[in-house]
Amino acid sequence: MSQQSREIGILAVVQLVTVFLSSVFWGISLITFVQSIRCLLWDSKGIRKPSSTISWSMLIAAVLLALFPVIDVATSLKLNIEALQSFTVGSAAGLLDLATADWVVLKTCIIFLGKLVSDGAWVYRCWVIYNRRWFIIAVPLFLWLAYLSLTIYIIIIFAGVQSAVVQFLFFIATGFETSLVQQLFPAIISGWVISLVSNLLTSGLIVHRIRMVDMYTQDVTGSRKGIRIHIYSLFSRQRHEKTTRLQNINAVIIESGLLHTTFGLIVFSTFLASSLSFFPMCAVEIQVLSIAFNLVIIRGARQNDDVQSSMGFQLHNSAVNAEDAAEESRGREMS
Repeated sequence: MSQQSREIGILAVVQLVTVFLSSVFWGISLITFVQSIRCLLWDSKGIRKPSSTISWSMLIAAVLLALFPVIDVATSLKLNIEALQSFTVGSAAGLLDLATADWVVLKTCIIFLGKLVSDGAWVYRCWVIYNRRWFIIAVPLFLWLAYLSLTIYIIIIFAGVQSAVVQFLFFIATGFETSLVQQLFPAIISGWVISLVSNLLTSGLIVHRIRMVDMYTQDVTGSRKGIRIHIYSLFSRQRHEKTTRLQNINAVIIESGLLHTTFGLIVFSTFLASSLSFFPMCAVEIQVLSIAFNLVIIRGARQNDDVQSSMGFQLHNSAVNAEDAAEESRGREMS
């Protein structure tokens, strides 16, 4: 029992670090959330947008992604308070009962729910920017549905088996695998891989679409004069005297996608290594999901405050129409 109590004590110390990091990043997340709500509901002049022009899907996603970090920070704080009270009476055994509480199960499930909402928002953005063509997002949508199924399966196990969360936490802390952990491990690994692949795929599709729109728009307006943009010109300001709005939006998508994917890889690596750093990194990732999502809205809104888009950032409809016209023209030339 002493060995088990020592391991519980280590987890309690790790939770203190987790609360500190999650609180710091939650402050950043809160600031970006307020700014994103302002961009979604008001224009740059402070005038309330008409209901027909508000992207309600992005608004709901922003609220959900802001709600999950609040719950995570609150439950982490409560867990630490309960842990300190348990150590005050001279025993850590009470933490075993604490880890089976419903709110601790909720805290664990938020990890998967946050990624589910975030990945779904990226798939929705991809669908919108491709003029709602379902065949374009067939693979990302399939991956998201697969992740949804795995999330439901994992949550059912965590909620149905009383000691599931305890066994999961001890597996991270010690690497000890029970039969339940062996049952959950493939589902968790598969879910993480699916989420990473889906995020990379949707981000790549969005970047490709915006890049093509920018190229065709420049061709139609004649400002490009036949010169094709290379991928590295998205990051280089020496190639052009002034980057276009769509190139700036592309940079925003790339940066937010890399932020999302990088933290996902870090958390995934700590999980595979059964490292105690999994807990603070996982708490930070929940905050980063909201931050990366909000940054797309905030920085994209600055590119063009007069044009509305249901993607959460502004993309001129004439640019999409210009690409479609150019594609038809090119098809006629090839035929």
